[in-house]
Amino acid sequence: MVASAKDPRGDVRIHKRIRGLSTKERKSIDVRQVTVDVRDSVTRFSVKLEDVRPTNGWDQMVFLNMEPTAGSTQAFGGSIGFSPQRPALSYAYLDSSGDGTDFESCDPLRAKVSWRRDLVSLDVPRRCLPSSEAVVKVRSYTGYFRSDASGPWSSDRVKFNGPVVLR
Repeated sequence: MVASAKDPRGDVRIHKRIRGLSTKERKSIDVRQVTVDVRDSVTRFSVKLEDVRPTNGWDQMVFLNMEPTAGSTQAFGGSIGFSPQRPALSYAYLDSSGDGTDFESCDPLRAKVSWRRDLVSLDVPRRCLPSSEAVVKVRSYTGYFRSDASGPWSSDRVKFNGPVVLR
């Protein structure tokens, strides 16, 4: 394991202006821990949630955003997204140049779901990860994955204490 970040329990933001899910369903995306594990040709991102569950008509979603460290001469941006309810729609992309001229897409990818362990994991190929260390921000939501539909109904976030080497 390269990096790990824990998140306090019960810090899910409930979006009260939006109707739809019960409070328990909204809090199901409470992030417990995020781990980054560099392997041979991929990096595995694993996110433990309060309650990974089969849902009916809505999704639990996890997004990781990557950006250069403060003061870095690197210019890049990237994003990773996955959902236990839609594992085959997972993705990662990297804009190595920061201006869209050097763009790498890893879409689609397939997330792995451990319903009993409340864990969702995604293996991301190295080509879709920055070569330098990055600031990684993690957010989880309830809503509709890969959709522009309304939402989210709730959200949570966690940030690693320092930069992370992703490959």
